[in-house]
Amino acid sequence: FGEWDPHTIDTKGRYRRFVVRQIVLSAMTEWAEQGGTKSDQEERLFDAAAALCGTMLMAASVSGAGPDSHDSTVSLTTLLPIIAHRRDEFYTRLTAQATGARAKRLKKVEQQTRQPFGHVRQFLNMQLAGYGALQVQRRELAMLFARLGFPEIAREHAAAIPAASIRIECECLCELSSARDALRRKAPQEAARCLEAVELLVRRGIDCGAIVDPWNILGFGGQFPLFHSRDDAIPDNRIESLLDLMGETFNVYSETLIESAAEGDQSLQQSVSGRFDELSIWWDQFASDVIEELPEVVGQEAWESAMHVSAMLRQWRDAGQAAGDVSFWKQHLERFHSAHSYGPVVAALLDQGDHVASFALMMQWLSQLDEVG
Repeated sequence: FGEWDPHTIDTKGRYRRFVVRQIVLSAMTEWAEQGGTKSDQEERLFDAAAALCGTMLMAASVSGAGPDSHDSTVSLTTLLPIIAHRRDEFYTRLTAQATGARAKRLKKVEQQTRQPFGHVRQFLNMQLAGYGALQVQRRELAMLFARLGFPEIAREHAAAIPAASIRIECECLCELSSARDALRRKAPQEAARCLEAVELLVRRGIDCGAIVDPWNILGFGGQFPLFHSRDDAIPDNRIESLLDLMGETFNVYSETLIESAAEGDQSLQQSVSGRFDELSIWWDQFASDVIEELPEVVGQEAWESAMHVSAMLRQWRDAGQAAGDVSFWKQHLERFHSAHSYGPVVAALLDQGDHVASFALMMQWLSQLDEVG
């Protein structure tokens, strides 16, 4: 609903500036402007102002009067009943001060809605719920269209949400989708340019706060703290979104590196490998893989596997790309130590129409399932 500004504190250690959410102000304004006659508008304005004050009282109580209001022993479980009592007491006093027609009207509304100023409070709750549901719907559609390769429609849905995080994440997925399309068209250079754009967007999003700071993964254990107490925390879905984005970026980087090797473009291969390595080192410093509850995304492992695969494909290409040459791959079996090694090679062989060698490698992979995964 809102919060005290932690940067505005007086000499007595008390907060002095309160920030209300725009969605709350907009809802209250919309409610107040629905009146017909002048007297109706005045009454609706009074009700909206009362509900806004009650909302601000709840939000201010969560923050407390100053930074030292709540210590580590206070949790939301113990604080919420106190806040609810303050809010109800405020509405009771305000209703008791009303006289004449206003007092009768407020009493009738309370009986109908079973709470003071319930008609406004319920309207606000419905507005917030509808707004949140629409954001979820728009976000899912934006991400879906981005992955399907329809960037214009994806950006249209993302732009309808006033949050920079959605727009940046959508733009990243659009670029990744374009990169995959380029790889299908055997254009690894175009895919490399898309990956460079993704990397810039991710770093820009982290710098401006639109994307969660990766250090939060280790710092808060993948959780989002709602209050001072450790118990008042929920899973931070922004972290899983970032992990999915980085995992997909590493996958496309691997495919681009392997495709450049299969095409024999050594200059592009070195360029992609260098950027891939740099990005993986930057990401692995955040140690996201130590949190067991989260998906494991390790950049260096993906880079090393891609390098092994690209080296083998380059040697295979230099050897003449003989279809069905099982003996060539038999010589390099010791270099296949993970699913990241087997998968791209099998896919590359299938793209080349070499079903004999790909079938042999898949059977070898199956025989090592317990060790490789």
